[in-house]
Amino acid sequence: MNFKKIFILIWMSMLSINAEAHVYLNGFVYEKEAPSVTIPSAVVRFPTLNIFAVTDTSGHFSIEIHADLPLIAVVSCVGFTNDTLTISEEKPLKLFLKKSIELKSIEINGKKDALVISTIQPLNVERITEVELLKAACCNLSEAFETNPVISVAYKDAVTGAKEIQLLGLSGIYSQLLTENIPNMQGIAGIYGLTFIPGPWMESIQLTKGSGSVVNGYESTTGLINVEFKKPLEKTTPKFYLNLFADEHQSLELNTFYKKVLSKKASTMFMVHGRLMDHALDNNTDGFADSPTNRQVNLYNRWQFQLNRRVEAQFGIKYLVDKSDGGQIGMENGGHTIIDAYKTKVETQRAEAYGKVGIVYPKRPQMSVGNIIQFTYHDMNSNFGFKIYDATEKTVYLQSIFQNYFIKLNHEYKVGINYRYNEVSQLYQTSILELAENIPGVFFEYTYSYLDKFKLIAGAREDYHFEDGWVLIPRLHLKYNFTENSIVRLSVGSSYRRPYIFADHISVFATSRKLIVDEKIEAERAVNYGINYTQKFQLVGKPASFNIDLYKTDFSQQLITDMYSDKNAIHFYNLNGKSFSNSFQVSFNAEVINHLDVRLAFKADDVKNTYQGKLLEVPLVTRSRGLVNLAYEYKRRHLKFDYTIVLEGKKKLQEIANDKGEVKTYSPAFILMNTQVTKEFKRISYYVGVENFLNFKQDNPIVSSQDPFSSKFDATNIWGPIAGRRIYVGLRFSLK
Repeated sequence: MNFKKIFILIWMSMLSINAEAHVYLNGFVYEKEAPSVTIPSAVVRFPTLNIFAVTDTSGHFSIEIHADLPLIAVVSCVGFTNDTLTISEEKPLKLFLKKSIELKSIEINGKKDALVISTIQPLNVERITEVELLKAACCNLSEAFETNPVISVAYKDAVTGAKEIQLLGLSGIYSQLLTENIPNMQGIAGIYGLTFIPGPWMESIQLTKGSGSVVNGYESTTGLINVEFKKPLEKTTPKFYLNLFADEHQSLELNTFYKKVLSKKASTMFMVHGRLMDHALDNNTDGFADSPTNRQVNLYNRWQFQLNRRVEAQFGIKYLVDKSDGGQIGMENGGHTIIDAYKTKVETQRAEAYGKVGIVYPKRPQMSVGNIIQFTYHDMNSNFGFKIYDATEKTVYLQSIFQNYFIKLNHEYKVGINYRYNEVSQLYQTSILELAENIPGVFFEYTYSYLDKFKLIAGAREDYHFEDGWVLIPRLHLKYNFTENSIVRLSVGSSYRRPYIFADHISVFATSRKLIVDEKIEAERAVNYGINYTQKFQLVGKPASFNIDLYKTDFSQQLITDMYSDKNAIHFYNLNGKSFSNSFQVSFNAEVINHLDVRLAFKADDVKNTYQGKLLEVPLVTRSRGLVNLAYEYKRRHLKFDYTIVLEGKKKLQEIANDKGEVKTYSPAFILMNTQVTKEFKRISYYVGVENFLNFKQDNPIVSSQDPFSSKFDATNIWGPIAGRRIYVGLRFSLK
């Protein structure tokens, strides 16, 4: 029996289950002392089924139940005494609550957590809130993880300013990026895409370690990064927001948005982000700009509608223009002409449009339908000296998800279909690479819950790829609570990914070595295994948590970028042997005294590939990393102090001789220190900070910098910061 027939049978069985006999209850909840007065927001709960209904503004409720009568119901509401009763007939109900004894009003001030670690979800998810994002400048997503131990930032080369994140020891291309659960920044946008998401636009970041849900796609190997933006219908979103930023290197940024509430059911928001850095710096006096000049304009208009109790819709349009120029500077006075200088340029235009429609069923709390459509256009033109790389990508993405439950709420499922059309055109020198993909897919995910103790998520998806046919991706997540605050998680899942030889490894252009593709490159396939233990507890009467993560990623197919085997060339070929990443992390979070939060973490990664029959360490991956973050809030003076120190361990280096003819095997360990002070007023706050406080810089990052067109030139062996210390100031203003 083929897959399509199996899917049709599953779908029909779900429909038959949904058509089973059921009980439909509805009625009103009244005040006992005043029987004509209804009570809104009262909860009618059925404990044996673990389901409930909430009364609307008129005090009315309705609920569909898959069980036989009689049933026990508990009726409750703030300010009233709970009542327990037996419902034995299917008829309109009149329920009454008695007012409880009135107490004097009190004010409760809650503290927002910077990092939220769930003990409910089977997936290992950390939620980075706005409190955490404001601890640093966080001008874009690539800078949002400075205080987070899970993700490391790698420096790609010394001429383009490109950075990448590393999760579980592997490049960020193996972590799937989503914006509000829509796959984004894929393909040729992978390397620079993190810089296209402004920090002040973000409401939170959900960071999933290990293989994610099959609902989100087949690509996530080491995890998922989902960005939630500020939403126009949220009451907590300011009506107007302005962020101004400047640093000592004359880099300027402006970020603002304006929210317009059209009615109770409709709202819109217009966001603007601009960046200007037109002053080239050469602090290490090697004749190359330490970071490129940059100009970026980023626009986003989003709309959100609550059409009725059942239907919610939203759509948005984004447009971005980004231009970066780097390379040699000051050549006019150095005996050379501008034409002789080694220059780099990366120009990007990107447009996105998306729409989302969700339908919920109030009578069945966990039944819903979600639909997504997205259009993306991404155009990049770049040159690195005399090397030219231009690429254009057009993408259409469609998804439809149906969510419901089998008989009882502890047996949930999601089933859906998706389609992705991807058209890519790449030009490298005079070679043109064309690609057009039509990728239909189906998925199914089942969730089983047993009380608050055990939860299982088992899912599978199958997508059709033009070269590999139908590709099956299974994933399994388990969670068990020993106690309410003690939890263990297990996960295993496979992934599939189409590599982009040059876009994924764009730093290879910053070298004089030849680029040789030895064979036709196949898709990448991997399996990720993970275990996590989380313990929450009280330390001196204040909340604390302890986490241990252990993850292993094994590749059966992978694109190998070989910088070892040939000193004159970089070879690209398919994996023939072992390739793996072992990642271990332990972290501790606590409020040790009033208003002082402490985060301690240590991470170790062991990442190896097979290069021409030899199993060797992957270069430029941090072996170990330690982090200490201190956050103190002096409430009386409305001051916040944030301090982060990172110890970066040694990294395996490419075997490239420096200008002295030396070949170093490993980089030295080094320390980075960042700090920020924020002064808050009612609507405005000021902040000042220092990144890389100790002004640590990698010595002589570019080989043969004085002769960039020679056969020895190389700017890719980068293991540490290039630009040194950065002092910045900023202002935030919000109007509710």
